[in-house]
Amino acid sequence: MPVSAQSVERFPIFGGRAFQTQFTLHAAYPLTPALDYYKAHIGKPWSYCEWSGPEWENFVDAQGDPPFAVHQQLHMWVNREAQREIMLSMRYESDKNANKPDSDVQNILLVEYMKSNVSDTIKRLKLRCASGEGSALELIVQADR
Repeated sequence: MPVSAQSVERFPIFGGRAFQTQFTLHAAYPLTPALDYYKAHIGKPWSYCEWSGPEWENFVDAQGDPPFAVHQQLHMWVNREAQREIMLSMRYESDKNANKPDSDVQNILLVEYMKSNVSDTIKRLKLRCASGEGSALELIVQADR
């Protein structure tokens, strides 16, 4: 994970079928240091998949009390042979009426799913995946466990 990561938490989820890592980075909007880091460290046999695209999505989370603005990007990597997926979420949370984030605190969520139906995920999420598959992240994750 990036050396500037703060408030790092790691734990299994979904009965051990997935592993979640969450942390914060200080990054001025629209920088993407977590994406840059993971793109440099996740290699074959993993394939990068575009999900929400290179642009930041903006929406209001009305379930919050009070509601708040979210600026978010979502990215995926898949490993068909190993039946694994990695999801990266980068988001800022701001005042409900914010057109851009009102702080430089970027919330990062990285989830690795094991024993996944990769083809179904690609279809369901309408992912656009590059060809190729393998992982430097596997070594990183295994070393951290």
